[in-house]
Amino acid sequence: MGLRTRVHDDLRDAGRPRAPLHSLPEVQEALEAASTPELALASVDGDDAATLKAESENLDALAERGYYNERLDQLLVEVLLGVR
Repeated sequence: MGLRTRVHDDLRDAGRPRAPLHSLPEVQEALEAASTPELALASVDGDDAATLKAESENLDALAERGYYNERLDQLLVEVLLGVR
């Protein structure tokens, strides 16, 4: 297959409808691993400076936990490039 044929096939396939990102099982797994529902919840009661400053003592624990956003990023790129 020549380059011209591959480019033509790629352009033809680019217009093909794809499943929405959120409907892919791998994306659902990655969202669960990233604890996305928890991110919508407040981590402290209140938004005054003293309350937020007290929360800074937990930064090490939050950093160790991780959010696994790399997998979500990779899946998004694959969908945008048409690999998935």
